[in-house]
Amino acid sequence: MTKTAIDPEPEFLSVRVKNQSLRKHEKRVWIMTIVFTFILCVNILYWEFYY
Repeated sequence: MTKTAIDPEPEFLSVRVKNQSLRKHEKRVWIMTIVFTFILCVNILYWEFYY
């Protein structure tokens, strides 16, 4: 019984930490996506006007 009473707290904390790291990872993925999209668009425009 004591185990079930103590268990939820660390689980909750670990879930919170995981969510925070996910947000950081999500932000990084978003930035990378935007950067690669920009590079791709510039590349396409370059090849359009180069030829």
